[in-house]
Amino acid sequence: MDVERINPAELARPSGFSHAVAVTGGRMVFLAGQVGMARDGTEIGAVWHRLAGTEYPATAAVGVARLWDPEALVELQGIAAVNR
Repeated sequence: MDVERINPAELARPSGFSHAVAVTGGRMVFLAGQVGMARDGTEIGAVWHRLAGTEYPATAAVGVARLWDPEALVELQGIAAVNR
């Protein structure tokens, strides 16, 4: 699988993210509506840092008044390409 990080010189230099990422090969995985909790209900933000490291994918943050589950602090959505 090849990953190309796209950061055009015309845009501000990214810090901790890429403006866009193009991937060829692999299998596409779509994720939505997943809250950042482990089985016991605690937050699992450390997993994100362990898996993404310092090369974060293109991301967006959206503010909302509340989530469906009052115990949830964040909800995740994403698209990933994984090796077969």
